[in-house]
Amino acid sequence: MVADQSGSGWGAPVPLDLLSGDARLDRRLVQVVERLDANPTASLPAVMGSESGLEGLVRLVGNDNVHWSGVLDPHIDRTWERFDGRQRVLVAHDTT
Repeated sequence: MVADQSGSGWGAPVPLDLLSGDARLDRRLVQVVERLDANPTASLPAVMGSESGLEGLVRLVGNDNVHWSGVLDPHIDRTWERFDGRQRVLVAHDTT
């Protein structure tokens, strides 16, 4: 499954692979990513839009069948690709 992040300024689409074997979880993840992208400063209840939406997020995050490395690894790989060939990379870090 691919999350199309091209409209948000994130760059090219990034594949998301929950490795769960459950299409419902894949759809829920894409829904969460799209909602967070649309309103990144909002609270999670506001982002999810309803109690049932928030409950779906809580269940997704707590689901033992979801392997988060499958979500994060494509982003980590893309980050390393962006670094490739550069002599210096500036990493801004806010500790507040």
